[in-house]
Amino acid sequence: MLFHISDYSLVYLAAAVVTAVAATLAWKRRSVPGGMWLFLLILAAGEWTLADFMDVSSYGLAVKTLWGKISYFGSASIAVFLLLFALEFTHRGKWITRRRILWLMIVPALSWVVAFTNDWHHLLWSNFTYVSASANVLIYAHGPLYWVISVYIYVVALVATWFLIGFALHNRDLYRLQSIGILTATLIPYIGEIVYDFGPGVLPGLDTSAITLTISGIIFTVSLTRWKLLDVMPVAREALVEQLQDGVIVLDTADRVVDLNLAASKLLSEK
Repeated sequence: MLFHISDYSLVYLAAAVVTAVAATLAWKRRSVPGGMWLFLLILAAGEWTLADFMDVSSYGLAVKTLWGKISYFGSASIAVFLLLFALEFTHRGKWITRRRILWLMIVPALSWVVAFTNDWHHLLWSNFTYVSASANVLIYAHGPLYWVISVYIYVVALVATWFLIGFALHNRDLYRLQSIGILTATLIPYIGEIVYDFGPGVLPGLDTSAITLTISGIIFTVSLTRWKLLDVMPVAREALVEQLQDGVIVLDTADRVVDLNLAASKLLSEK
């Protein structure tokens, strides 16, 4: 198998390395609520980007399209993992059942089948062309099932985004930073996909997820280290502490204030 390492492929490789670091950090926190879903989300992003790296770097139509098919393991499932993480992170974990997970994974699983059988029906990719005679970049012409799968991915991602936005608006300080970080990290790749789907003239044949997933990986890494994502899990403050007349201040293991209720804020402001 021949390879050609170009500037484009190096961007994909950098994205894969960054997401690998973020996935390692998430794996260490897999036992906390939402931790495993976050790990799978970042892992799917890394698999997607690594497959794109192999696609851009490989020679030969058969090899390149094989990696295009393999990329669907990550790209088609990442939105489902985002939704499952958002449900647990925003205190909706009771909504998650095995049956619902299976229902959510039906379209991703079907997309894998469709991708690996595309040579028979061409419903996912209708045609393949190179950007130019000298470029090693393949343009995938999209068939009807590509758009069906894409709509499903966008809808699931938007539902997850809705939960995270609502949670960020109703929380503050560290918890809000966590929510905003997750929201930003997960939205950026889909903005890149919209550019890829509807603005092919921008970077013909290149899935901009490489650049956007690199940025997302950096944000996830910062969220897991600096903002202590999954180290200090948000709780249902309104139900537990916000309505208390006594002041409540929450400290982390380094004696830093990570949260306080309204009564504590009033007490501190009077001093």
